[in-house]
Amino acid sequence: MKKTICLAGLFLIFFAFFLIGGKSALADSISTGGDVSVDLSGNIAVYPGKGLEFTITGDATFVAGTSNVVSSCLSSWTGSKHTYSLSAIGDPGSTTGLYLLVPGKPAQEFCILTVAEDPNSAKVKVQSDTTGDFTLAKGLTYQFKITSPYNPSSNTLMFETDSPNVVSTQRIAKVTDGDDYYFRIAATGEAGQSAGIYAYLTGQGRKKICTVTVGPRLPDPLLRSDTTRDLAILQGSSYQFRITSLTGAPVRFTAGTSGVFSTLLTKRSGNDYYYKIAALGNPGSVTGLYMSVAGEPAQKICTASVCQRGYFISDTNQDFNLLAGCSYTFKITAPGAKTVDLTAGAGNRVKVAGTGRSGDDFYFTVGGWGADPMQGRISPAVRSGIYVSVDGFPPQKVCSVYFES
Repeated sequence: MKKTICLAGLFLIFFAFFLIGGKSALADSISTGGDVSVDLSGNIAVYPGKGLEFTITGDATFVAGTSNVVSSCLSSWTGSKHTYSLSAIGDPGSTTGLYLLVPGKPAQEFCILTVAEDPNSAKVKVQSDTTGDFTLAKGLTYQFKITSPYNPSSNTLMFETDSPNVVSTQRIAKVTDGDDYYFRIAATGEAGQSAGIYAYLTGQGRKKICTVTVGPRLPDPLLRSDTTRDLAILQGSSYQFRITSLTGAPVRFTAGTSGVFSTLLTKRSGNDYYYKIAALGNPGSVTGLYMSVAGEPAQKICTASVCQRGYFISDTNQDFNLLAGCSYTFKITAPGAKTVDLTAGAGNRVKVAGTGRSGDDFYFTVGGWGADPMQGRISPAVRSGIYVSVDGFPPQKVCSVYFES
């Protein structure tokens, strides 16, 4: 009898606790239109690019705890049942929890999803020529080269951004027969916004290349120079610039260091200003040249240096190999020079020919004979130094060429 009374007492205490502590939970369940349930639970592994579906019943939704592991979308709903599609986009080994979100309640984890390596998918590398984060001014574009020896019949090369309203992407027509593919991005968002750039093959998981941040739009140029490359001018000689004012404002042209070059406005035609500089300084002296309009910062045009007779610049200074029977053209720039000679140290084993002149630029073509004229056979390989002489000054070596047989 006492045992029965004790059990009855415990039951009454438990029932009273349920009414007090469980009332709010029961009320919440009713206010949301019924209990909330999800038909997915436990630890689940999904291959890259693959997916699954699950259904949440009731007034609730879900969220992934870690970004860039899965993508999701609401695929269908009927009454209080909402069916979601998940796709694994992360690298193999990446993991995220899936959390149920019920209004007024803490998030509750109902599943852990891991991206697993697909044993049936051979890993093909995807490489980008750009991997560092950078800033791109609003309105400008940038081109990526993506290299991947993939098979288009079994995979698709994807290039995309996680924020298409910030940075847009465009595939450029393939321009080679190799494994290089080109894509262009454009900064379309507002300054300060960022977007991740991704390149990957379907079935291998989305791989991030870099982050691009939109920078302020560059101001429209006010001036334009017909010369922007650095110059070397023979002492006592001169050179003329044409500066165009794109707004019609008067142009100012200056040298950064006094005593190296004099500057003189020689002519004005409409919005074009012609400035002549003359080399006054000692050989080796250098200055920057600048253009500006009133009220705006000066813009550097180029660097100009004073040189002496015999000075030259070769467009090629590194040693290289050349197959017998092939040729290569050198460009030698010699400011104010009357004559330029290019010779090969191997003498008659290498043929050299002057192929033209344009202003201070002199062009020479070198090549191996390919056959020994005395023996009637292919010449053995030979290495030859290449030398340049200007206006009779002693020759200076610019590089060596190895002529392969």
